[in-house]
Amino acid sequence: MKRVIIGVVISLCAIIVSLGIIEVCLRVAGSFRDKKLASAKSIDKDSFLIYCFGDSFTYGIGGENGEGYPEKLQGIFKTRYPDKKIRVVNFGVPGSNSKQTLDYFKYILDSSAYPHPNLVILMTGMNDWWNVSDNRDIFLYYKLNPFITKCYIALARLKVVKLLTVCFVNKGPMRNVRFDARMGIANPDDPEARSRMGERYLDIVRVVYERNINDFVDLARSRGIETAFSQYPKGFMLDASLEEIARNKGVAMVYNNRRLLRESGEKSLDEYFSGEFSYSHPNDKGYAVMADEIYNHLRMSGYFRSVYI
Repeated sequence: MKRVIIGVVISLCAIIVSLGIIEVCLRVAGSFRDKKLASAKSIDKDSFLIYCFGDSFTYGIGGENGEGYPEKLQGIFKTRYPDKKIRVVNFGVPGSNSKQTLDYFKYILDSSAYPHPNLVILMTGMNDWWNVSDNRDIFLYYKLNPFITKCYIALARLKVVKLLTVCFVNKGPMRNVRFDARMGIANPDDPEARSRMGERYLDIVRVVYERNINDFVDLARSRGIETAFSQYPKGFMLDASLEEIARNKGVAMVYNNRRLLRESGEKSLDEYFSGEFSYSHPNDKGYAVMADEIYNHLRMSGYFRSVYI
C-alpha cells in the first residue's frame, strides 16, 4: 500500500513538473511575439500607420519565416510607393479571441510607446468558441456549473490550460462535435454539428463576439482611427455577423475567401494553404494573395487618400 501511495505521489509530481515545463516553453515561444513587435516602437510618427490586429492568421502561422499578410502588405507599399512613408505593423497574437484582441488594442492605444495608427485592419473571432480566457461572459451566460466556471476562469490564464482546451475541446458544451480538419473549426452550417454543439452556446458566442467587434470599432473611431475588416481566408462561422456590423458601421469588408476561390480556379485551394498546419492556415502564397486583395479593396475604398495612392 505504501508503495502504491509513493508511486501515485511520484506520478503526480512528474505530471506537475511536466506541465510546468510545458508552461515555460509556451511562454518562451510567446516571447517571440514581443520581439516581433519591438520594431513598432521605432516608428516614424510622420508615417501613414496601419496596425493589423488578430490571431494566428494575422501573426503569420504557416507563412515563410512566420510572415503573414501584414508583412506582405508592407512589401506591396515598398514596391509600388518607395517614396511614401507607409508602415504596416503586425499585432497578431496566435490563439487569441476577440475580447483579447480588443483588450490588446486598448493597451496599444494607451501605451506611449506606440503612436496612434491611421488605419486598423481587424481579423479576429476564430478562437472565440473554444478560448474563453478574458471572454468569460460566454461561459457565464451558458450557465455551466458555477464552481467549474470559476475554476476554469482562474486557470485560463495559464497557457498550458489553453493548450489542453484545444486538445480536449470536445468535452463539455462542445462534446462530440465533428470537425472539418481542413477548416480547423466546427462547421456551423452542418445541422448535425450544430445540434451536437448546442444552438444556445453558438448564439452566446455570436452575441459576445458582436459586442467585442462593435466595441473595437467604436474605440477606434473615438481616437480618430479608421477600421477595416479582413475575412478569414476560408470563411468563418460568424461572417454574417461581421458583414452586418460592417454595413451598420460603414466599415470596409475585404473578402479574402472570394479572391482565393477566384485565384484557385480549377486547382485545389490547398495550393494556397500550409500542409504543415492541416491546410487551415495560408502559406506564403496565400498570405500574398490576401495582402493584394486587402490593398486593392482598401485603395478603391479611399482608405489611402490621405497619402495620395
